[in-house]
Amino acid sequence: MDLHWYAVYTRPRSERKVLSLLEENKVESYLPLIRELRQWSDRKKWVEKPLFSSYVFVRILPNQDLKIRMIDGVIRFVTFAGEMVVIPDSQIQDVKNLLASEVPFAVEKYTFKPGDLVEVVHGRLKGMRGIFEYLQGSSRIMVSFEKLGYNLCVNISRNHVKPVKSK
Repeated sequence: MDLHWYAVYTRPRSERKVLSLLEENKVESYLPLIRELRQWSDRKKWVEKPLFSSYVFVRILPNQDLKIRMIDGVIRFVTFAGEMVVIPDSQIQDVKNLLASEVPFAVEKYTFKPGDLVEVVHGRLKGMRGIFEYLQGSSRIMVSFEKLGYNLCVNISRNHVKPVKSK
C-alpha cells in the first residue's frame, strides 16, 4: 500500500488546531495558507488564512483513516461514492508551487448544477447568459430561444462562468 493525499473536512476555523494535532500524531499533513490584508475600523493588518476554508490535507495509508477521524476538529474525509477521494501528489505540489511563486491569484468557489442560470465573466462571450450543463467532461452553456424553438450551445471553461443571482 502506498501513501496518498486525502482532504479532511474540519469544523469551521479549526484548520490550524487540526493541523497541530495531526503533527503531534506524526501524520504528514498540509494546510495551504495565504496572506491577506485585513481592514478594521482603526487599523490594517496582514493575516494568514487557509486557502481552502475547513480543509486540511493528510498523506496516509488508506487504512489509517480511523486514526484521523478520531482527531478533535475532524468532521470527515472528502468522499465520492462512499470512497475517500485521493488527491494526486501533483495537485498538492501545484498548490505549494503557486503559493511559493507569489503570483497573484483569486480563489473562487462556484457550485453549479445542470439547469442553473449562469453568466460568462471572461472572454469574448462575456455577459452572455444561459443554462449550465455538464456534458462528457466539458462545461456547456445553452442559450435558449424558446419562442423560436432553438437552443444555442457553446462549450466553455467552467472557470469562465459564474452563477446568476436570482432576484
